[in-house]
Amino acid sequence: MTERDREQFLHLAERLPIGIFELDSEFRCIFVNERLCELSGLTSESALGDGWGGALHADDVDSMVAEFSRALETGSDYRIEHRWVRADGSSTNCLSEGQLQRDENGVIIGFLSLVTELPQVPHAKGRPKAPLERSSDAALVNGRDISGRIRAEELLDEGLALYQHIVETAADGIVVVDADDVTVFTTRRMAMLLGCSIDDLLGTSFFDIFDDESLPTAQAMLQRCRNGGDEQEEVTLRHRDGRIIWARLSVSPRIGPEKTYRGSVILIADITEQHEVDAQLRYNEARLTSLFEATTDIMIVVDPDGAFYTSPSGTRILGYPTGHIPPGGLLSFVHPDDLERVTAARQEIFEGSLMFTERLRVRIRHADGHYRWFDCTAENQIDVPTVGGTVIVARDVTVQRAAEEAQTEAEARFRAAFVRSPVGMAVVSLGGTLLDVNTAFARMTGHTQPRLVDSNLISLVHPDDRTRIMRDLGSPSSSRDSGTQEPIRLIHASAKTVWVLADTELVPRADGSPDYAIAMIADITGRKLLEERLEHQAFHDPLTDLGNRAELRRLMDTAWERRGDPGSLALLFVDLDRFKDVNDTLGHDVGDEVLTIASRRLVGSVRGKDAVTRYGGDEFVVLCEGIGAPEEVIAVANRIRESLARTYHLTTGYVEIEASVGVAIDTGELTSDDLLRHADLASYKAKEAGRNRVHVFDDAADS
Repeated sequence: MTERDREQFLHLAERLPIGIFELDSEFRCIFVNERLCELSGLTSESALGDGWGGALHADDVDSMVAEFSRALETGSDYRIEHRWVRADGSSTNCLSEGQLQRDENGVIIGFLSLVTELPQVPHAKGRPKAPLERSSDAALVNGRDISGRIRAEELLDEGLALYQHIVETAADGIVVVDADDVTVFTTRRMAMLLGCSIDDLLGTSFFDIFDDESLPTAQAMLQRCRNGGDEQEEVTLRHRDGRIIWARLSVSPRIGPEKTYRGSVILIADITEQHEVDAQLRYNEARLTSLFEATTDIMIVVDPDGAFYTSPSGTRILGYPTGHIPPGGLLSFVHPDDLERVTAARQEIFEGSLMFTERLRVRIRHADGHYRWFDCTAENQIDVPTVGGTVIVARDVTVQRAAEEAQTEAEARFRAAFVRSPVGMAVVSLGGTLLDVNTAFARMTGHTQPRLVDSNLISLVHPDDRTRIMRDLGSPSSSRDSGTQEPIRLIHASAKTVWVLADTELVPRADGSPDYAIAMIADITGRKLLEERLEHQAFHDPLTDLGNRAELRRLMDTAWERRGDPGSLALLFVDLDRFKDVNDTLGHDVGDEVLTIASRRLVGSVRGKDAVTRYGGDEFVVLCEGIGAPEEVIAVANRIRESLARTYHLTTGYVEIEASVGVAIDTGELTSDDLLRHADLASYKAKEAGRNRVHVFDDAADS
């Protein structure tokens, strides 16, 4: 079931007259509809997880599990008759039918069941609950009428078909994105709007369709959508031919089980023509308005009797028609919470105690009912013959106040994110002084926050990494290649090393010069340890922990580059004699134990600077560097042979095996592959000569 089909299913399932419940592959319930709750006596909350099993009749549990297990093993649909038992002891006979749910790779991820109520009939204890067989009549199962269920399935199919028709014929483009903002569904209308095909859009980032100016807006919308709630904005898209398309984006989150964010559904309406018309109208209005308005401030003259006159800007800003006089007079425009202050200020103006320059910030009601903020100043000019009233100048500061509130809110959000972030964060001066740190950073370093503040970040950094961290503090992030970010090491209070990834961002002053830096520091110590462990596994044999073939190749390449005079490098190819008999007669577990003992004996028989590797099966290769004379490496080979010939005392007895050792010494005329091949051939010659012996490769005799 695709994500789109699942959304449709959940919408329709709540309205069907049959019970529906969905289990994951571990038999945990992840969805029930209202009808299933009525049949089982469970609530939608109590049924989730393992709760649904508590409502099954005790005699039906085993047969239910057996039928689900059979479906899992065979990959087929399932049918089972069972009983739900309510809290009051009453029970309901039901028929559950369903099919396995699979992901896009065909892997089984759960069960989807349709549950219909059956007539109450005697249900003998212990009676086997065999899968029900479908009768010749499509509406009967074992003689029972289930036409209601089939009608529900038909309604579900019809609903899905209708929904698909509506989606495909919608005038607006529709896009469904997953939690990573990748397009997983779209419509032909959307593809036509952008001048491309549906396949061009599927599997791509949703943000690829936006013009550069609207990209941050779109990203912010989907980010806010993750917190719940719908979003709507006007944005610009980029057509395939390069032209700009104005569109209205309406975004709704898709919330999955356990209230997890699963993506968004986006409706995209082409408003290019409307926007062009609106833009032209706004342009014309602005030109006309500029002829009638000398200022953007609202100027008001209030007569002693309360009558007032406003400048044309009042009409534009507040939306009232020219000459509009409300029944309550000028004060009826004022927000009720500001009315007392305005009344007191007016009285002070009349008395002459309030000067013109003393600003009063109040809210004035717009024609549509919302309030806008104004900074108001006033002067009593009643005695001025050409004025004869109080002059009020009101400047609209709604945007300014919103910006101030947004700034305050942003600072509060940053502070909350800083304090609660699971990632270490620090505010750092350009000289490296820690101005502030969060709890995660303190925990990462093992120091308390008071101990860290005013200390120098450099004192926490490994000496080999200090130059790089100071360089990052002095350069903007845009000048650094994020793709080459390298981990650095911090020194924990306990002296252990903490591997971290640090990302610093310079915060500018008003003049653009850097003021301080914000560092985000993620602890990747666990990841580093995992990388080291994985690298070890890639180059070592899991049974013996000796180097494997890949490690041998790496060691040989390195040794070959640094070898000295001919004869200073040698390979010993060790092949256990009759080891196959051990595996065939005593089993592979015994064989593995023999190989483990043999590997320890090999390591104990070589020189300290020699490298022992497992070449495969019962074959080992020893790399010897710095050989002074052939006798030296032959002595090593004999020690190996003698050590491996000793009795192997095992957990289940003992065995006797030997080893044939082939020796190849670099003559100065070989490649590393030639050297390995000669050592292998020499071990073969040792086996031919009777096993349990050392054979040195002779180019003239063995080639």
